[in-house]
Amino acid sequence: MINTRQKLITYLRKRDGVKPSLQATLVNIRCKLPDVVIFGGMVRDFGLGVRHFSSDIDMVTTAPAEEIRRALAGLNPIMNKFGGFRFSENGRLFDIWSLHDTWAIREGHAQANSLTDLCKTTFFNLDAIIFDVRALKVCTLRGYDDDLLRRVLDINLQANPNPRQMAIRAVRMAIQKDLQLAPALVDYVLGQLYGSSLNLTFESYVRQLHDHTTRSADSPFRFEPQLKIW
Repeated sequence: MINTRQKLITYLRKRDGVKPSLQATLVNIRCKLPDVVIFGGMVRDFGLGVRHFSSDIDMVTTAPAEEIRRALAGLNPIMNKFGGFRFSENGRLFDIWSLHDTWAIREGHAQANSLTDLCKTTFFNLDAIIFDVRALKVCTLRGYDDDLLRRVLDINLQANPNPRQMAIRAVRMAIQKDLQLAPALVDYVLGQLYGSSLNLTFESYVRQLHDHTTRSADSPFRFEPQLKIW
């Protein structure tokens, strides 16, 4: 995780023209809220080797929702559909949750005593990673580094509010980020998507996925996009 940590720190401190660094926004939030971490996608993608991250930044704090609302008052936050707060700063979108308002914990699928327990709450194994904004430290579950090195996407916690959309997300992530699907996730995706209406690329992916299970069901699957024309 040393490389992931250093890549993140370098990126956070980078200035974009006249805009202040992303770190300045995080320092402002850190001063108002305790124990803030960046969660999931951004940290994962730097571990996978991306050089720039343009999606929303997901954050979690131990502070309760009302304290978050007060801390972000000057940033005009709005409640997002997942129970967190969304705001924009310097052209970047942020979503921030109270730890106990995150979906898996709120619904009783996982228990949390600290922010490191967030790693138990993600559907995907590669999303089970946090970056502590104050300590500048990366935390993961055991075995994460090996999965990241092999670029294997697997199920971490199966419970989720939208199984079909999660299966679609698995295919999208695998294609866009050149990931293999572990056998358990292969079965999950097929159960949700096989035989359903999909775009041509996704249809090709699922068809190859099905063929893979008849030949080597116990090994990870990697998509061969050149085969999609067949």
